[in-house]
Order: sequence, then C-alpha cells, then structure tokens
Amino acid sequence: MSVETRLRAHLRDTETVIIQTVRPDGSPWRTPIWAVDADGGSYIRSSHGPASAWYSRATGPGGLAVIIDDEEVPVTLTPVTDEHLQDDVDLAYRTKYEAQPQFVGNLVSPTARPTTVRLDPVRPSSR
Repeated sequence: MSVETRLRAHLRDTETVIIQTVRPDGSPWRTPIWAVDADGGSYIRSSHGPASAWYSRATGPGGLAVIIDDEEVPVTLTPVTDEHLQDDVDLAYRTKYEAQPQFVGNLVSPTARPTTVRLDPVRPSSR
C-alpha cells in the first residue's frame, strides 16, 4: 500500500488521529485531533483558529507528521481557500463526528474554517 493510500485511509477511518509538531525548543509534541476525508483529500483544521498552539507549530518551520502505527509520516499542508470545498469539509466533520455535536460546532465555525489544510505525504524528492 502506498504512503498516500495508507495516510488517507488512516485519516478517514480513525476517530482521533495523532499528529506530531515541533516545539520551539526542538522537541517533538504529539496532539490528538480530528481529521476528515472530503472530495478525494484528507483535511484537518483547528477548532480554536490560527492561534492554536499545534496549528502555529504545524504551519511553521517544523512542519507536521501524522503518527500511523507509531511511525511518523511527514505531510505537506495546503491551505484551503475555496468556499465550496470548505463547505464539503464542514459536512464531512458533521457526518464523521455526528455523535459529538457539542464539539463539531467549533470545527465548522468561522474561527476554524480559515485553518483548513489538505494533508499530503511528503514526497521523497521534496524533503
């Protein structure tokens, strides 16, 4: 199974995924978050907006990795600005996490939407 297929399946099928970012002191930090699959891609966003610690670290120089079976899978983050795709990501969050509506509201809020990023595995040549 390719890294891309494995990453997408993990993000789609796992209730709470673990991401790893790098703190300012260089140490790794793992954070549980929610991820969804929409329109052929995998997406995450910060329910607390761009000021969230994990989001700030992920979009900084240290980048982000998804932890799959104790393995770090480095990913690229592509900001999503298309409103129709944002709507699809909202729907994916509402559908996947429908049993937890008290939290989904934060993930589909005007604060969270601008932090939507598409995750793709880092290609060996782009490291």
